Amino acid sequence: VEPFEIPEERVPEQALVDREYANSALPFRGGEYQAIARLKHWIPEHLKSYKETRNQMLGTEYSSKMSAFLAWGCVSPVVMWSQIKSFERVFGSNESTYWLGFELLWREFFLWTWRKSPRNFYAYRQAERHELNSEKFERWRTGNTGNRFVDGHMRELLLSGYMSNRGRQNVASYLIWDLELRWVSGARWFESALIDYEPCNNYGNWTYLAGVGNDPRGWRRFDPERQQSMYDPGGAHARFWL
Repeated sequence: VEPFEIPEERVPEQALVDREYANSALPFRGGEYQAIARLKHWIPEHLKSYKETRNQMLGTEYSSKMSAFLAWGCVSPVVMWSQIKSFERVFGSNESTYWLGFELLWREFFLWTWRKSPRNFYAYRQAERHELNSEKFERWRTGNTGNRFVDGHMRELLLSGYMSNRGRQNVASYLIWDLELRWVSGARWFESALIDYEPCNNYGNWTYLAGVGNDPRGWRRFDPERQQSMYDPGGAHARFWL
């Protein structure tokens, strides 16, 4: 891939969006061409303000939406990193350009954690085996807990195969700390439901929130009411998906 250049024309809408999945925050087709097209569409328009939009939950533009392309090998992290650095050389760096690069490095951290000790990385799955409270878990899985902030995100995952980073942290915290179910159950559901599933990042993030992985501190609970008041005070996301 050539160094990043501002495209003379925007990528045609039909090259990015599959109308059949227009309600999803990730309505893109797969493949290398689509991955590069997405980068060339999103970086010039939105990278500079990413830090301010990254916690949003509706729409296609609040984040790069490159996770599925990375997970499926449509684009390499090296290519994405080079596009960020090329943009910084032309337009300068700020907190937003730093933050996207930092999140890319966080992804790489979990991949290297697995490479360093693959057997121990999944040892938690064996240690945490248990009998599910199936009714409680099914309410969480299908978005019927009664907490609209959590339920909206779980319905989004169920129906579209995607969920924002802010949503993932909240629903994982709710399963672990509010419903008091084992994190493995949630990790397994994410494994089967996420279109951008990647094993090292999935289990790495779940163990982090559960306090049993890297930086093993307990009680990483997200208060869903406070989170909604901060990031979706009008309840737009819940209304959209519920």
